[in-house]
Amino acid sequence: MNNSEGFENPVIILTGNRLYDQVLRCYKKPAELILADNPQALALILRDSLGAMLLVDLALFNDDVTHPLVAKILKKGFEQRIVVMTDEQDPAKLYPLMELGVRGFCHSSINDELLMKAIQAVNHGELWIGRQFISYLICRLMLDKARKNADSDIRLSGTPLTPREEQIATHVAQGKCDKVIARDLNISPHTVKNHLSNIFKKLQVTDRFQLALIYHGIINN
Repeated sequence: MNNSEGFENPVIILTGNRLYDQVLRCYKKPAELILADNPQALALILRDSLGAMLLVDLALFNDDVTHPLVAKILKKGFEQRIVVMTDEQDPAKLYPLMELGVRGFCHSSINDELLMKAIQAVNHGELWIGRQFISYLICRLMLDKARKNADSDIRLSGTPLTPREEQIATHVAQGKCDKVIARDLNISPHTVKNHLSNIFKKLQVTDRFQLALIYHGIINN
């Protein structure tokens, strides 16, 4: 797969040569790819590359997501759109990375085509995470919100949603599927889907998870 159009922003890659070579195979504009092979080099690059994509290969840290340098790197790159490559699959361990700004997670075995799709998705402001991680995140958001006693802090005020759409958005943010929402509200699943389609358009989101993030105040609409 070749990307002849390039990305919206340059891509900074913190990795050894393997990942760089993989991206280079698929990408026709190497001038927009910036390789940093150590955290010190990355810090200097980030200082002059605000808004660039950041692709971090955690193999440099033996996939230790708790390594202190990992948090330091992600904090420095917080203004960037960040994708992490890691073999770690435990959502509980990956969640802190998302709090630090990571918006995509790729396994080291990812093929060229999917890697490019992941980079392009995050570069366009989308998320690239697995379904298991989505389920975990919704549950975690609910728990965090309960701990903070922020039940009244619903970020749907001021949105163009109708009362029924707000009601459905609340159920989605609680992790409920269409069938359960339909049952709870005594409407058909088809009606739920229609409302969701309108909600996504009005809030300019593409999926249920982004809707949950807005609801819980993690991202702004």
